[in-house]
Amino acid sequence: MRRRLHFGWMLPASIVAVLLGVVSGITWLVSRLIDVDQFDQGEISDGRPCIATVQSISDTHKADVYRVELRLHAYDGTEEVDTVVRESLTPAEAGLAIPGAEFRCVTDPEDHTHVEVFWSE
Repeated sequence: MRRRLHFGWMLPASIVAVLLGVVSGITWLVSRLIDVDQFDQGEISDGRPCIATVQSISDTHKADVYRVELRLHAYDGTEEVDTVVRESLTPAEAGLAIPGAEFRCVTDPEDHTHVEVFWSE
């Protein structure tokens, strides 16, 4: 009988451990979804066409997410804008995005730092 009372704490401790694991997993999943929303800028409608020149690219240590410094050149030649984007790139796209590489892009007419780059074209 003493043995039974001695190990009576194990069932509640196991339940608490499982609940903490489930809560931690859900928290991790939600944080990953929030991170994806931060760099997913969506499509720009009625944007200004431009060329994006890669200045630098670095890994953010999140799955396939890169920090890319760009210099944007408007097709009409009016201005150059430097901006930094966080993008989810495939390994092939990341391999092409080396400093000096150029990609077609569009910018938001009201916010030139909001850019959509066409990495795979």
